[in-house]
Amino acid sequence: MITFNEMPEALSALKEDVRLIKEFVLNNSKQVKANEWLDINQLCEYLPHHPVKATIYSLVHTGKIPNMKQGKKLIFSKDEIDIWLQSHRRKTKAELQEETTSTADSFLVSKKKIGGTNA
Repeated sequence: MITFNEMPEALSALKEDVRLIKEFVLNNSKQVKANEWLDINQLCEYLPHHPVKATIYSLVHTGKIPNMKQGKKLIFSKDEIDIWLQSHRRKTKAELQEETTSTADSFLVSKKKIGGTNA
């Protein structure tokens, strides 16, 4: 419990804490980028191969592209579309070779011989 004599010091510490919290929130809010939303026309323009609307509707209908509905209007999060595009990236031959070698090495290590002798 705070006494009457300790009140000014406690109030001063509380004011300093609030100032630091406010400063932190203001600095971090400047760094947070607002999510950009695209309508279907903007999405057609944004995607690298510039598909027609029918292609986008097909991707939405089959659940292959992230989307939201706002009333009857389809909207797309630019951040989610970027992640979706990256997830469909094809690996290079070097990446595939490295992955195959790593998988083979892991398989061989997991199949180490248990007891017995070679004939």
